Amino acid sequence: MSKEDSDNRDYVKELAEREKVVSGLVRKDDKKGALVEALKDAPMGAKDDKVKIDSAAVVYQVLSSAKDTEIDALVEGLDADQQDLLMKYVYRCLSTGESASSNILFKWHKAVVGKAGMGAVVRVLTERKTV
Repeated sequence: MSKEDSDNRDYVKELAEREKVVSGLVRKDDKKGALVEALKDAPMGAKDDKVKIDSAAVVYQVLSSAKDTEIDALVEGLDADQQDLLMKYVYRCLSTGESASSNILFKWHKAVVGKAGMGAVVRVLTERKTV
């Protein structure tokens, strides 16, 4: 087994565990806890794009469960690194081209820019490591 296969298996295992925890927190209506958990251990080093797509889906599960009135408070509860990571996931999810999710994602984008400023956008667009 190659090191890359082993790394991908580790990412898949971590992602499955994280998805289970996030789903449970969303069901309990703990969106802040779910968002923080979803942003943990982002697979930026993963070589397999499917791992990154699946990780973005876990984050999107939280984003889509939040009410419009909750978004600003959820972003406010994140530290600067988490806000930048959230912005990376917003762009990752927007890149799928699914227009049904765009409205939700642009609300989150606006909230992150409102809290972190345009610097968050610049940092995400110039960062080489992607989610």
